[in-house]
Amino acid sequence: MVSKENNNKTNLKTKLPDTSKFFEWRVPGMRILKTCLAVFICLLLTLIRDDLDDLVLQACIAIIVVLKTDFENTWLTGLYRGIASVIGAVMGFLALQFNIYVGLTGKSLGRLLVIILFLFLTIWLTVLFKVPDSTVFSAITFLLIALSYSTDPKAALEISVMRFVAIVLGIVIAIVVNEALPPYRKNKLKQD
Repeated sequence: MVSKENNNKTNLKTKLPDTSKFFEWRVPGMRILKTCLAVFICLLLTLIRDDLDDLVLQACIAIIVVLKTDFENTWLTGLYRGIASVIGAVMGFLALQFNIYVGLTGKSLGRLLVIILFLFLTIWLTVLFKVPDSTVFSAITFLLIALSYSTDPKAALEISVMRFVAIVLGIVIAIVVNEALPPYRKNKLKQD
């Protein structure tokens, strides 16, 4: 009986992840510096106008998602994020407009079912356009717009455009900062 208990403990140990891989002391790298600098630049916009807080938050999220270790990867991720934002913004706008048109502007099961239907279509479009890596970004952009409680069709368009602009702003700031500062692990790049 004791050997079976020891065997169970051994099996449990082999199934658990190696916790020594969860932490490794390192000096902060350029990607951390670039990300923080890009977010700071974006946050400075809130000092210009008080009503930009929500849009700046979305731009900051785009920066954090898009900024990679080098310019090429940042550019490619930004491109995919941009494509995803277009799909998500258009579908979010259409869902919002549809709900306004049929009178589903408050909290209701019907409104939520319409949103889920359009979310399904949004995700499917990313597959049809062969940008499945952008599915997450497209769905997030869609939900940010579709979950708005607007009752005005013009406001729906403004919400969609402003969310898209905020995301593009974040992408542009990430790309510019990544290009302006030295590459990640410059010494490693010289060795390659």
